[in-house]
Amino acid sequence: MTRTSLQTRIPKAVLLDKLRANRIEHVQIVKEAREGYLQAAKKALRKKLKELADGRVTSLSFGLTLPSDRTADFDAIIGMLEMSSDTEVTLDIEDFHKFVENKWDWTHSFLLSNSVYSATAHHCLSSDTDLGANDF
Repeated sequence: MTRTSLQTRIPKAVLLDKLRANRIEHVQIVKEAREGYLQAAKKALRKKLKELADGRVTSLSFGLTLPSDRTADFDAIIGMLEMSSDTEVTLDIEDFHKFVENKWDWTHSFLLSNSVYSATAHHCLSSDTDLGANDF
């Protein structure tokens, strides 16, 4: 991505609305991923318990990756804006990518780790929709 000194002023209310909408999408992926993780973990645990009950010596390693959650990043930015007395916010291109386009520096890894358990994350990653459109 080419760096530029371009900046823009956006009404704070518009930016807050966009961040809140992006947060809702993020939280949905986290929810799906956590539900999927719990299902996978229970299945893996049942399999290991059966192997132990059958008298087999088996590794108790499960190889499951924990779902990723970056909701706190949204909460911090939203909280800062809510406390700001400004009616407009100046964004550079990097901030615009993150806050408006929902293309954070962690977006690809977030989608990749959660795509194992979340159909929405998998779809975003495979179709290059809003969340998955990063060039990493």
